[in-house]
Amino acid sequence: MSGGMVTFKVDESGFSKAILDLAAVSRKSFEEVFADQGRLLAAELMKRTPPFSGKALVRMLDARGAKLRDTEVEDLSALAVGKRRVEKDIRKVVYGLEGAKAGPGMMLSGRHNQVIRASPNATTWGTMQKCEGQQAMRVFATKGGTVYGVDMNHWAPDAGISDLAAHVQGARGKRGRVTMAGQKTRNIGRWRWLNVLVTKEEMVKEFVKLKQWMVGEARGGWGAFFTACGGKLGSSGWVGKHAKRAGTCKASFERGNVSITAVNHSRWASGGDPDRIIEKAMAGRAEAIAGSMEHELDRVWRKH
Repeated sequence: MSGGMVTFKVDESGFSKAILDLAAVSRKSFEEVFADQGRLLAAELMKRTPPFSGKALVRMLDARGAKLRDTEVEDLSALAVGKRRVEKDIRKVVYGLEGAKAGPGMMLSGRHNQVIRASPNATTWGTMQKCEGQQAMRVFATKGGTVYGVDMNHWAPDAGISDLAAHVQGARGKRGRVTMAGQKTRNIGRWRWLNVLVTKEEMVKEFVKLKQWMVGEARGGWGAFFTACGGKLGSSGWVGKHAKRAGTCKASFERGNVSITAVNHSRWASGGDPDRIIEKAMAGRAEAIAGSMEHELDRVWRKH
């Protein structure tokens, strides 16, 4: 695995030996059974690739002896769970302010409690204050007098999509998960320093919508594999719409030259856990093949 790609290859050895045995037992051609099992394996890979439905998450956590913390997720579809996760991750490190404007006429004043305005007609963005000897922007305050704010490096009223994308990407760990740092504060007296980027709420919503469109890309990375083996995947669905872009597959079912090489190009593939998922999917399919052979042998013996 490198550069966001997961390469999976099946040839006539190892895993394929079980397929060869199944073909012999079922009296079908190796090529036909190989394509069937490739399709079933691709479907298994998609099933094991996130996002998962709320009910599936409950089952997985129950198997580990754990409970679902966010009970609202339990009845959601996989797509809804994925969209919810996207927005929650973004809002861990980005804070949106409603009804605010920023323009070329913005004037910054060093006076204590000086209100910042973008222009004579602009709405109030926030209040500039000094804290620890540096300029800071007060984002909001509680009734109890606790002030939440950010330093000027995190104050970005004119941030665009690319700025938000860079900020969120910088907050991701090696496995692609967004850090919890944005939910922690550094406390100085009544001040609570936020480790988030502050910008317009309308821009945050636009960015969330854009990223939510990408939900299903990880599963879609197996779509070319699935269709190359005869599977049907609609191009307008939340998984199928990513298939042509997020994955590739080279398949040959010619006699004496039977092989499949599938590549998942999705961003999940470089930061997720594809090797473990491939291993489990292969093991599950091998077990299913063994069951199919047993069933077929039993059927043949009963006939005789």
